Order: sequence, then C-alpha cells, then structure tokens
Amino acid sequence: MAEAQWVTMRRRAFEPLRADDADLPMVSVQVPSYDEPPEMLKETLDALARLDYPRFEVLVIDNNTPDEATWKPSKHTARDSGSRFRFFHVSPLPVSRPAPSTSRYAIPRQRRRWWRSSTATTWWTRTGCVISPRCSPIPDGVVQAPQDYRDADGNAFKAMCHAEYRGFFYIGMITRNERNAIIQHGTMTMIRRRVLEQVGAWSEWCITEDAELGLKVFEAGYEAAYIPRSYGGGLMPDTLLDYKKQRFRWAYGAVQILKHHSRSLFGKSGLTLGQRYHFLAGWLPWLSDGFNLVFNIAAMGWSVAMAMFPSSIDPPLMIFSALRWPCSCSSW
Repeated sequence: MAEAQWVTMRRRAFEPLRADDADLPMVSVQVPSYDEPPEMLKETLDALARLDYPRFEVLVIDNNTPDEATWKPSKHTARDSGSRFRFFHVSPLPVSRPAPSTSRYAIPRQRRRWWRSSTATTWWTRTGCVISPRCSPIPDGVVQAPQDYRDADGNAFKAMCHAEYRGFFYIGMITRNERNAIIQHGTMTMIRRRVLEQVGAWSEWCITEDAELGLKVFEAGYEAAYIPRSYGGGLMPDTLLDYKKQRFRWAYGAVQILKHHSRSLFGKSGLTLGQRYHFLAGWLPWLSDGFNLVFNIAAMGWSVAMAMFPSSIDPPLMIFSALRWPCSCSSW
C-alpha cells in the first residue's frame, strides 16, 4: 500500500498509443458459456457490439448446455449482432474443466492468428520509451486491465466486497506491474495467440487456469503490462456462501499452481527474483489463513484447559516470552 501510494514514478507505466486502423492487429474475443441466462449473455454481446475497435471478431462457445430454451436465444442474439459474431453450440465437449476446454476449442476457429481478448480499444506503449524492436508498442505477452464490477451499490455486502476487490486491482497489481509480475485473470485480458500456443494454452488440470497461464507466460520469458483503468463491469457474488465458494476456488487454484510450478518458483527458471517474490508472497497467505484458523482453535482450546485445570496448564505466553525485565518480585 505504501509503495502504491507514495512511489509516484512508475518504471512500467503505460499510456494509449493511437494508430491507423490498417496497422491495428486483429482481435478475437472469446465468450465461453455454460447454462448462462440468455438475458445476461445478451448484455455481454450487446456491449461487445458497441466496441469502436475496427478489427475484431466474437466467438461465442456454448459448452454442453442441455436445455435448448437456454442456449438458442443466445444463438439468435449472436446472429443478430452482425457478421463479426459467430456462435458454436458444442455438445458433447469432453472436459475436465469447462472454461479452459471451451477456450481451447475456440483457438483453431479464429479467423486471424493474432490475439485473444476480453476487451480491446487501444494499443499501449511504455511512458517515455521510443518505439523500437527493444520496446514494442504492445508487450510481447499479455495486456491486462482490472476486473471490475457494476453492482457495488446493490447492498452493504456487495459494497464491502467491491472495496476489497479494488485493493487488489489498484494496489497489489500496480506494484506487481513494476516488476513484471502481475496475476493474469481471465476477464479484461489480451494475449498474443502465438504466445498462447507456445505455452500450451489453458491447463485443464488447474481450477484457476487464467492465473496459471500468466505464470507460464512469465516462465517463457515474455512481458506483461497492467493498465489500471476499468473498461467493463461484471457481477459479484450475491451471498456470503457464493463469496466463500469463489475464494475457495482461488485458494485451491493457488495451491495447485504453487505445487505444479514449485521448481520454477524455487529452482532454476526464467522467472526473475521480483516475479518469484510476488507470486510466493501473493499466494502463500492462502496457506497462512488456514494455519491461523488452526492456531485460533488451539488457543481457544488452551484457554478452556487453563480454566478447567489452572494448576496444571500454564498460560502459553510464558513459553513464547523471550524478554524479561529485571524485577524484585518473585515472579513476573
């Protein structure tokens, strides 16, 4: 927080770079879907249809939705949105994880071999950097913008959730970007197709395949850029139970990644010291939360034991005490 607040000179700040339409890359927008309410998917497609970027396509991939009354209205919406939109209803699509499998399905169906994106309106260049082979107008790996939300005013619970999310996107990600160590998340991200194919695309074994993909991009030596500007808003969990499920998925995925990429994080790899630090410091706290829970339960048990057996159970502070001031009394 101190670094984000007080360090105003950014080594890796980015700003818009306008270019002629003919020089802009082709962008392929993937919209994976499973059993999504037709009205919600229509909002997404309508927003994409309003993009003023001149060269993009939208691939809507419905993955195994069983009810035709759910996926067919979305097919009609995609058809009515224009020639840039294509709809695929894939059933059955053998999957272990629906999101990465659906995105893998879309890769060979892109019309041009350039980009995959959730949104694209500008190019970006590093502030003060002359455009040259050593400083590309577009970072050679990933461009990432915040994952934002549009229902923060729904109730007090969502307002608190939104404030907590913003801490990550406007503090943690800004400092991570200074060391080329952002966490890629599937929303509002752009990645070169050749990089995507080189690193093996999304992994189906990982429950947070987007963050794992970002780490693979860094391991391959590519660069990413973070743009702290909101370009779209999604929906937050409606209840504490939904929020808990989301956090469990994030924590479980982080542990999966730490285990699978332990050699890269702790051993010889293409990761820099800054990247290793941020990924370990960002994901290990998921484990510390579990240890804190165990410690607190043990502390409560110890307190009950002291109350029940005061002559046998001593306060634990005496065990951890390392400094005792001189005292004339018989005990401290």
